[in-house]
Amino acid sequence: MIDTAYIYGTKGHMTIPQFWKPWQLQLTVGDKTEVIEKPVPQKIAGIEDEGYQFEIAHVNQCIRDGVKESPVMTWEETASILKQCDMLRKQWNLKYPQE
Repeated sequence: MIDTAYIYGTKGHMTIPQFWKPWQLQLTVGDKTEVIEKPVPQKIAGIEDEGYQFEIAHVNQCIRDGVKESPVMTWEETASILKQCDMLRKQWNLKYPQE
């Protein structure tokens, strides 16, 4: 599948079909594979699910609580991830059309 994520570790791997709208993952450790399913809502706060339903719900809760920075994903963590992405893009010589 085009939107399947594969995450590999030293003891096994996870396969996540429909990565942008995940509702299931397959966890393989050694010879054993376990399928874990969790249905996701189709709408959150009247918004049709586009795969970011949990992020939307979290942002709405932060706004309702008057929180300016998410305790789950801080600005510092976001900047760190973006710097890492920029470093990888540079190593891979990956440039976007607008650059």
